[in-house]
Amino acid sequence: MKRLLSLTVVAAVALPSSSGAAWAQDKPAAPAPPKAPDKPKPDFPPFEEVMKDFAEVPSRSGDGCYFTLFHNKKTDELRAVIPQSLIGPQFLVATSMSGGPFATGFQLDHFLAYFERMDKKLVMMRVDARFEEAKGQTVADVVKRSYRDQILTTIPILTTRGADPVVSLDGLLKGNLPGMGGMFGSVNAGLSKWASFKAFPNNVELTVELAFMSRGSGQRYPVHFSFSAVPKSDYKPRQADPRVGYFMTVRKDWGKKHSDKTLFDRYINRWNLQKRDPSLEKSPPREPIVWYIEKTVPVQFRHAVRQGILEWNRAFEKCGFLDAMVVLQQEENQYANLDPEDTRYNFFRWIVTGRAFAMGPSRDHPLTGEIFDADIVFDDSMLRHYVTEHERLTGAPDTMDFNHPLMQTFFKNNPQWQFQTTWQRLLPNVQVSQDVDADFYARLTQHMCDRGRPLCDYAAGMAHQVSLAASTFAAEGKGELPMEFLNQIVKEIVSHEVGHCLGLRHNFKASTWLDLEQIVNSDGDGVANIGSVMDYNPPILPLRGQTVNSFTTRSIGPYDYWAIEYGYRPVGAPYKSEDEMLAAITARSAEDGLDYATDEDTMAPLSPDPLTNRYDCGKDPVAYAKRQIELTSQLLKDVSEWAVKDGESYTRLRRTFTRLAADRGRVCGYVARFVGGQIMNRDAKSKDGRVPIQPVSAQKQREAVKFLVDNLFAKGLFDYDANVLNRLAPGRMGHWESDDYDFRQEFNVHDFVSGMQFGSLFAIMNPFTINRVHDNQVKMGGGEPVYTLAEHMTTVTGAIWSELDEAPRGTDEKPYIDNFRRNLQRMHLDMMLNFVLEKPGTTVPADCNAIARMQLSELSGKIGKNVENEQFDTASRAHLQDVKMQIDRALEAQFTVGRGFGGGGGMFFFHEPQAGQDDKVTVLPTR
Repeated sequence: MKRLLSLTVVAAVALPSSSGAAWAQDKPAAPAPPKAPDKPKPDFPPFEEVMKDFAEVPSRSGDGCYFTLFHNKKTDELRAVIPQSLIGPQFLVATSMSGGPFATGFQLDHFLAYFERMDKKLVMMRVDARFEEAKGQTVADVVKRSYRDQILTTIPILTTRGADPVVSLDGLLKGNLPGMGGMFGSVNAGLSKWASFKAFPNNVELTVELAFMSRGSGQRYPVHFSFSAVPKSDYKPRQADPRVGYFMTVRKDWGKKHSDKTLFDRYINRWNLQKRDPSLEKSPPREPIVWYIEKTVPVQFRHAVRQGILEWNRAFEKCGFLDAMVVLQQEENQYANLDPEDTRYNFFRWIVTGRAFAMGPSRDHPLTGEIFDADIVFDDSMLRHYVTEHERLTGAPDTMDFNHPLMQTFFKNNPQWQFQTTWQRLLPNVQVSQDVDADFYARLTQHMCDRGRPLCDYAAGMAHQVSLAASTFAAEGKGELPMEFLNQIVKEIVSHEVGHCLGLRHNFKASTWLDLEQIVNSDGDGVANIGSVMDYNPPILPLRGQTVNSFTTRSIGPYDYWAIEYGYRPVGAPYKSEDEMLAAITARSAEDGLDYATDEDTMAPLSPDPLTNRYDCGKDPVAYAKRQIELTSQLLKDVSEWAVKDGESYTRLRRTFTRLAADRGRVCGYVARFVGGQIMNRDAKSKDGRVPIQPVSAQKQREAVKFLVDNLFAKGLFDYDANVLNRLAPGRMGHWESDDYDFRQEFNVHDFVSGMQFGSLFAIMNPFTINRVHDNQVKMGGGEPVYTLAEHMTTVTGAIWSELDEAPRGTDEKPYIDNFRRNLQRMHLDMMLNFVLEKPGTTVPADCNAIARMQLSELSGKIGKNVENEQFDTASRAHLQDVKMQIDRALEAQFTVGRGFGGGGGMFFFHEPQAGQDDKVTVLPTR
């Protein structure tokens, strides 16, 4: 009954009522329509909504875009539509400096990358090109698991156009994608802005002014990014050989046979030159290497630039290629729209940064070494010869690279070996001006070394050489440097940098091809007098009363022809295979003019070969040093008469005097390298091959020490005219980046001379050289004279302290031991004390420690007898008494330390604690 009542109530509520309607007339209710399913929420907002304030960037060629770009002018945001077809495949990324006060046009990096899609974001990956995939080999899976690509960054997907993701390039490129924050400082994406953006069918060229912040302020540097398709190519890689200097692309292949001698494939970097008609002995290439001379290059130097580039066609023609290099001139109305940063074009560019600078880098395929893009930048400052770091021209900067990271590590860990002027000790934290780019340059140098691409400093050193040339011509009353000289310099440097763009490395042994006399007397355009333009070759300057027709080498040399043949000669008769052809080419390595040594062979004093130098000239560096000393001595005799004219400031005289006098120290550094030297040859074993390591003969080492004594250490060498010294006025134009300001007003001639002498004294007394002198004793052939460590140390000590074997006479005005000799003796004493005050055998052979101890003991005895003589001037007596006291205390301290090898003792009184022991320097490239 209750159930019936309940159903009746429900029915009454559920049925609609109608006036006059009867219960008998009610019908069943129609079923409710099914509820429509909820629409799926879209992954992204509509394309039109997201991009409503963005304007599409049209293709520069009208043939479509690699990425389609959209720019919001108001917010300066740049977005890109990434085609779905480009997610997964590899593409090329290249970064370069497109402006700024330093390194304009510098190619920072290039690498293979690809996009991965992970839901609503893209992941940009960098390919680890170091390892072959070992396809088809059993280790393929192991290699894939072991070596992984690098995650660069993630990019949120904002929307899609069809299946193609749309992303913001601001987050990708206005931040720190290239990893350059470590070079400049942190990157502030909010203050960075777009400078240009251009889209082409196979590449996108973007320039962003990155805001780099450091110490509370910052500056924008324009950085160019290129994204391009990997070029389709039939290029075949060519294996490298240590006898010929090419940059390399190196990959490790774990799929090689176990009997193979190496896991590495070392490919030379080169262009893909192929004959248009292979049946011809000489044919134009299918695709020549085309160069554009930027319109910024001064008109007066354009011909020299063109000739420097086309010079290499001589070598290519010998390989069967006609007009392999083509040069076009950009003008306001011709090729004006081509971008130097566009990876499709090779440009020669002129820049102004205030630094002597020239550079010729190239971009190559990370897997094969095929070069596809190159640019050269040439700084105007190199030819402005009075812009020079004059106060730093002491010692021997070209032979003793004290600024090399390895030498910096040595001095940091061994401060007792470092030379400092008196002002550097008194004001260690003071610098004349703030070099805002110095830190960047140092980090850039390390960055390029990590990439296996050391920076080229040819132009920087050539600026000093051009300054020396300016002095030579001025002394002859010829005024400005002649255009013939400047054009020869420009042509050679351009040829050098183009060589880099062709894949060639430096060859710092090429200058030893001919005798100096042959080089000086060479004449005629198109005649080579140096083995290679890939060396750092100084100009040949005339001595007084002489003339020189060829200031530089006028053509590429025998090594250049040989290297291009190795890299670019097509396989053909009489050779049946590439291996046979390359073996025949490299078999000639012992021929005159084909010697090769490069950057890592010139890290003096770490490098033993005295024939491998920068800015030396001729088969015998000693002969070149003699000629340069004769040249500068002639110029210094009457320097005050020609270096400054009536109405000019005497600061010109200071610059010129410094430049000329310092050159003595520079060239003596070449001679010093013969001590403990070893001639290194890269020949392979053959009946005509040379011994790979040949110690310098005892006679040559003795001659080298005598040369240094006579030309750098002897009495009376630095008796400069007081009338000249008192006219070395300081520059007083104190303003930003001043080229005419001297913080130290007086010219301290003692510090200047000590700096020169230290370079060569360090070269023959540092632990690296001492170890080689000792080791060479057992490497001389049977019956060949030996230059022993004992003879070396005895000779040097005897020459530097020779006054002790003379009658001790002197006055306070004309002392028994003059000022310069006393300073030299103190430097030598410090070096000998370094040997005495260390545990025997620690950094040098124990024989050296023992000989140093014996010689200092004998020196103390000699001094003791001499100071008893009353015919002594005050300064000499005080000097020798102080020296004796230091020696006696050191010998006693050494004896105490030597008994227990526990440290302490006298060492505390003589040397600062060593620091930075945990610092590491990476020698080999990291990728």
